[in-house]
Amino acid sequence: KMAEYTNLYIKVKGLQAKYETLPKLYEEARIEEQRENLYVEVIDPPSLPDVPVKPKRTLIVAVAAVSSLFLGIFLAFFFVWLEGVKSRRVSA
Repeated sequence: KMAEYTNLYIKVKGLQAKYETLPKLYEEARIEEQRENLYVEVIDPPSLPDVPVKPKRTLIVAVAAVSSLFLGIFLAFFFVWLEGVKSRRVSA
């Protein structure tokens, strides 16, 4: 009985070791297969656009001007508020 148990135990340990190594081997094989199948296929050849692309300077300048105006107004209100907070701390 003990010999049968030992044989079964050895078999189980061997199968368990195989079970633990198979996922690792599968993952390595999958990565290797993906590495071998790396290629680039050109679908359409490149072409030049009909109209050249250029930055919209007027839009950029307008957005920058409006943004800086709002930022200036915000900073003015912020500094006035900050002075009020400082004066309340000093008087308190």
